Amino acid sequence: MSEAVVVNLFLTVRVLVVGGALLVLPRITRKGLLFGAYVGESLVERDAARRLRGRWNRGCVILMALSLLVGLAISWAGRPVAGNLTGTAVLLLGGLGLYLHFYFRARRLVPPAGGRPGQICPGPLHPRGCRDVRLRDCQL
Repeated sequence: MSEAVVVNLFLTVRVLVVGGALLVLPRITRKGLLFGAYVGESLVERDAARRLRGRWNRGCVILMALSLLVGLAISWAGRPVAGNLTGTAVLLLGGLGLYLHFYFRARRLVPPAGGRPGQICPGPLHPRGCRDVRLRDCQL
């Protein structure tokens, strides 16, 4: 097996692993979080969020194909190591750009600050003079 074949195989495996991780990324986040923007649990299941995730999947598949194509083209031109590195750089930088694009698109779905679901108000963990977690006999 020649050096170019091994390097191209390594590039292909890397694109599949990293691209697969990019595809899974929106599914492994906290409920209500869409590409780093908290839109609320009810909004995540709506059509706009589903369309964003569908476009993300298409974008990731296109990015994977593009990075593999660039890497293999440079490799077939006689520079297998440069093709490997360039294909990886295209995948990583393209993935970053793609994520930022979808982050800003998801921020448009965030409700206004006054009606933001799940907003946390600062306050003490225990009311005055209360050490009991069940809050009986506490001064509120």
